[in-house]
Amino acid sequence: MKEQIATLVELQGIDDQAVIVRNAMTASAQKVEAVRGKVAAVSAILEEAKQAKALLQRRQRELDLGIEENNALTQKSNDRLMTIKNNREYRALLREIEESQKKTSAMEDELVEVLDKIEAADKEVRRLADECKVLDDALVQEQADTDKELSACRKKLSSLSKERSSLASLMDPGLYKRYTMILEYRNGKAVVPVQSYVCRGCHMNIPPQTYNELQRQDAIMYCPHCERIIYYLQG
Repeated sequence: MKEQIATLVELQGIDDQAVIVRNAMTASAQKVEAVRGKVAAVSAILEEAKQAKALLQRRQRELDLGIEENNALTQKSNDRLMTIKNNREYRALLREIEESQKKTSAMEDELVEVLDKIEAADKEVRRLADECKVLDDALVQEQADTDKELSACRKKLSSLSKERSSLASLMDPGLYKRYTMILEYRNGKAVVPVQSYVCRGCHMNIPPQTYNELQRQDAIMYCPHCERIIYYLQG
């Protein structure tokens, strides 16, 4: 029976290692996804910045065209002044020229503001593009590191699987079935030590008689509280 207990302990150790390896694989994949998420987030912000810059550039073209057209109309009005003899028409045309000049001045003021915003937008687009490049490079490196780590983990799992199969073949089928059931039911921990009367699975005290029987290692015993397979660990 000591051999079966030793095999159970070793089997639990292998399953513990497998859990660690699988957790490492999950963590590696999550790191890649985290960087990929950052790339996506910054890329989305970059696209918004590009669109904002494009809108500003479109407004710049509209203002340039508006100023050009307004200046042309003002010039035509100025040319007409030379031909008008009627005072009322002359004053009306002067007011028209003045309004046109105010409109042009307002568009020119807005154009200055738009150009400043375009300059700022261009800097932001370049900054975000640089950030995207850094993140893209980081993603490539993270993916390469992860692929390498995953490959090593798969090899480790394959090796552990072979060891596990070898150990399982040495066990009583009924005991192995019970082990796997507890393993699933107790979240991957079916075999735990009892040290100084305490089950290391549920941290509850084991009755003295049970503890004494456990030390003899002549039977498979279970924790009366968590129902895990227990074994004696001197301490």
